[in-house]
Amino acid sequence: MSPISYGVNACFVRHGRVGGAEQATVNLLEGLRTEARATEEWVVYDREPLVTRSDLAPVREHTLRDVRRLNRMAYEPVALSARRQPAAWLHLNYATPAGLRAPAVTVIHDAQYAHYPENFSTVKRTWLARAHAHTARRADAIVAISEFTAQDLARLHGPRISDKITVIPNAVSFRRLLVDDGQRDTPFGRDRPFILSVAAPYRHKNLQTLIAAHESIARRHDVDLVLVGQDRDAMVGRASAVRLDPAETGPRVTYTGFVDDAVLGALYRAAAVFAFPSLFEGFGLPVIEALGLGVPTVTTRCGSIPEVGGDLPVYVQDPMSVAELADALVSVLDEPDAVRPSEAQAQSLRERFSPTTVARQYAELVRSVAA
Repeated sequence: MSPISYGVNACFVRHGRVGGAEQATVNLLEGLRTEARATEEWVVYDREPLVTRSDLAPVREHTLRDVRRLNRMAYEPVALSARRQPAAWLHLNYATPAGLRAPAVTVIHDAQYAHYPENFSTVKRTWLARAHAHTARRADAIVAISEFTAQDLARLHGPRISDKITVIPNAVSFRRLLVDDGQRDTPFGRDRPFILSVAAPYRHKNLQTLIAAHESIARRHDVDLVLVGQDRDAMVGRASAVRLDPAETGPRVTYTGFVDDAVLGALYRAAAVFAFPSLFEGFGLPVIEALGLGVPTVTTRCGSIPEVGGDLPVYVQDPMSVAELADALVSVLDEPDAVRPSEAQAQSLRERFSPTTVARQYAELVRSVAA
């Protein structure tokens, strides 16, 4: 008997240029390796080979012929409809391509375009709004990656979308951050304690407030600031991002740009405190990574952050207050062990968001839609 085939659409991935959705995809596929049944065939379709940490087998990767002049709106319906149609599709990034006959599960990460329209080009903003509306009509099931995103989508689109939503969090792989390649306790040559933040320079990431808070802290504490994230000019489909100028912030602030998993893991492990002053999050992957590695964390109550972080971080009440953020960071720098997650707390977080746990939920949903 032929295996039951499921298709996974990852055609949106451009390595290092699409933010946390790329990492969520790779982490989910890592989990599907163990969840795929012997009677099933899971095939992931992409436009460029995924950068993974190990072989995806039994999940099979099929890299399609890339036509870079075509955006997703034009490319995916044509390229995927030409493939043998599976029992069901899993579309991993906002849109349900038109013209595909099989049942569909589509993931919507957030509705950022509605809250921070300046982050997107007019074309991308219009596409996202239409993609959400089409997904509400066409998808058989919709995955929201947090309760916050589910409620936000319901407010924007009403019961036509909320009736189809299942909340499944993003998968978080800690294995990728524990690679031992010689990057140990002083990445980028740091010889002083440092505050770490992991975020691309979108306006809602609120990095200017963090930089100002660090400037205040540095007058009292011998501590640096390390900012990790995509380069502004490398981001896909974004119209507006903050240009961070090293000349304006001085030698105590390091901008790393995009880094690989081993370096990121080393930075987390070496950080004195992790800071995430975001104003809007559909999920909050870096918060989970930091807490899961036992790093004291200061963040905000915006978006989904309290949902995923629970009572483990130190929260600021006013995310725009430089003084409040500086005071919270200083309190953690002075007594880090008072707010450091215990090993039991970190392990519980790692299990809750593990690739296997999350992939099991996805597999069950896709199977139910196919049936």
